[in-house]
Amino acid sequence: MYIYRKVGAVLVERKELIINDLIEAEEEAFTKQREAFGILKKSERAVHYAREQMDEAWQKRADARERMNHEYDLRKYEREYHDMIWKNFREIRDRNSESIKLLREKSDAEHAEMVSCFSKANEAREKGDFETAEEHAAEGKKHREARNIINRDTKKLINEIKVAKQYAYKNGRKADSWAYELAKKEYEKYKELHEKAKKEFYKKKDECAQAEKDFNYWDKRQKRLKDELLQRA
Repeated sequence: MYIYRKVGAVLVERKELIINDLIEAEEEAFTKQREAFGILKKSERAVHYAREQMDEAWQKRADARERMNHEYDLRKYEREYHDMIWKNFREIRDRNSESIKLLREKSDAEHAEMVSCFSKANEAREKGDFETAEEHAAEGKKHREARNIINRDTKKLINEIKVAKQYAYKNGRKADSWAYELAKKEYEKYKELHEKAKKEFYKKKDECAQAEKDFNYWDKRQKRLKDELLQRA
């Protein structure tokens, strides 16, 4: 009978030890669960903040890209306009230069004819042949008038070249790239900031996933130990 009482006491004592161990383990699990829960909530807030920072950085990047594209299109338009104006000037210059060359040749010919006619008129006068002199003089005046008309046409063509050149210098200035380069530099800056913010967001997201995993582990462990305590009580 004494032996049975002794065995029973040992079993009771062992059960109490097991229960005490379970209580300590459950309390530890509960503490770890609370700590993990706090870390999880902190991580969730960090993820939320990191997402806001990433979205804000993306908006700045998108705005900067829009400005860069606008400056690029503007520069492209200005370059095309510059090329068009100077192309127009070169066409006028080349076309008029060819005409001017031909007109000057005609002007020189008319001038030579005029000089010849006036010379013949002088010779006729010196011989006393005034009728012939008048005929040569009249012919010389026609050549002079023709020469003067040609010279006016030549001057007009020369003036057209001059006006086209002045217009090209005034309105066909080469596009300046500084605005585009500045916008591009700004875009690159915001692109880098966005990439950093995105990297930070995914880092916080991974940390949050680990925090959730840790919380779930200690939560399940605490509940399992609690259930086991209730069964052994």
